[in-house]
Amino acid sequence: MRGTSLAIGQAGERQFETGWGTALNRVVAGAYPLPQPGTFTAGSGGGTSTLFAQPDYQRRKVPSALSRRYGGTPMRVVPDVSAVADPYTGFVMGQTVGGQFGLSTTGGTELACSLFAGMEALASTGRATPIGFANPLLYSLKASSFHDILPGRVPLGAATPDPAA
Repeated sequence: MRGTSLAIGQAGERQFETGWGTALNRVVAGAYPLPQPGTFTAGSGGGTSTLFAQPDYQRRKVPSALSRRYGGTPMRVVPDVSAVADPYTGFVMGQTVGGQFGLSTTGGTELACSLFAGMEALASTGRATPIGFANPLLYSLKASSFHDILPGRVPLGAATPDPAA
């Protein structure tokens, strides 16, 4: 599972999605105190295995440039799927602790994995048999069922309203 930064518009439409990487540079007194993009603090990734051979379900689906990155035998490429994990574009939660209500944001791959598990549970509803190990099924779907999350070509900035404000 790879985490992404996801932006949606007011009508719920997807505006952009990119690999999650937090290069944090908070605005102080109306300016960035560090050169852009800031200091890397967290993020997600993926790549080509040097240990595990390419599974059957990735054959003819994963580009050779990725599976043969190290030459020779095609190798396993990860991630298979991704979902929103960026704590700055993730979920805002409300909770009451000690009688005080507060808002906070949450993210991380634990958010992405939970969201994907929920989507898979919904997709399993009404099926005669459970989905089980989903990778072969996911790779058998048409490419148009998904959209690639590609690295951005220019620095990307996102602003999140302060939930405490």
